[in-house]
Amino acid sequence: MPSCPPNLGQDRMEQKELERCVGQILWGKSVVEVLDGYCNPHIFILRSLSIKEINYLEYIYNKELHKGISAGLPTHDELITINLEFGVWGDQQEQRLKQLESLIKTSKARIKDFQFFKSKKKQEEKILQQLIKEKEKLNSIQENLFTNSAEARAEEIKRRYMVFLSTETMEEKAYWGSERYFLDETDNIIIFNLALSYLDHNLYTTLQLRKIARSPLWRFRWSMAKTGADLYGKPIAEWSEMQNMLVYWSQYYDFVFENPDRPSDNIIDDDNACDAWVEKESKKNKSSSKQDRNIFGTKKATTNKFHQEQFIMANDPESVQEIQDMNDPSTRAKLRYEHGIIQKEGSISEWKLRKGKI
Repeated sequence: MPSCPPNLGQDRMEQKELERCVGQILWGKSVVEVLDGYCNPHIFILRSLSIKEINYLEYIYNKELHKGISAGLPTHDELITINLEFGVWGDQQEQRLKQLESLIKTSKARIKDFQFFKSKKKQEEKILQQLIKEKEKLNSIQENLFTNSAEARAEEIKRRYMVFLSTETMEEKAYWGSERYFLDETDNIIIFNLALSYLDHNLYTTLQLRKIARSPLWRFRWSMAKTGADLYGKPIAEWSEMQNMLVYWSQYYDFVFENPDRPSDNIIDDDNACDAWVEKESKKNKSSSKQDRNIFGTKKATTNKFHQEQFIMANDPESVQEIQDMNDPSTRAKLRYEHGIIQKEGSISEWKLRKGKI
């Protein structure tokens, strides 16, 4: 029986998952199975919400927030004061949360800077995970303490309306039909499970969206509808949040893929490394004078090839190889040729090495 390459099965699974995600975003809907309060399974279609509906949910939130405050529910800030009196939660925890957000941001920036320093990058990634874990723990405590706030009540009602707006039958018709029928619904379990399913199936993380946006499976579709006019078959105002975000990241990777100094694939596939490259490229574009740029904002060609070279410091063989891979094939061939001359001569001036081409 012929053996398969070690990563073939995994690659196929990833390809299948990408196909599913792309199809789901293009459709703007997902098919889910959820349990009701009696543990009976039901199949629904969950439609991703449009910009109009997302704005409507914000209106619901603000309306219910004011209603809760008027009814005497304590606000988040008032509960902080109450919990401070009992020594459960106070300014110290709030400040630590803000500090952790700042530390996480700084740690992510360090990881970008350590792109070619593998050991430092790995160490910083471990620190980042510890910071994220501490922040999640504090957020969990905070959430439990403030479930009775006016804000928490308004957020819960907003989630319920999200379920009302998004849930459809398999015939793609509104499940509850009207707001009155929805408000009469007594099975809170099925509403809760539908809300969880919406978050799991209709909202993607930035990590997932970026992977989709740079995948060949998506990019050929994107290239066929560059402006997005016919991409989803409906007006921009009716695009879902995920459809909008995918277009954003598609434009982001246009800048990367179409750049004359496009980085290597291993840089593009590493989100932190890619962000660092884009940031440096953007700064370079801003600092360059208008005379050195064409109408597209890319750098004009110059006859002085030597001064187009960029130097990056690295401290381990793996990073050195990664940097070498960033060069195009002709440059790598030239470097191998020059390295051979240096080994043969033992010592040679740079001018003589390049025979006056500097």
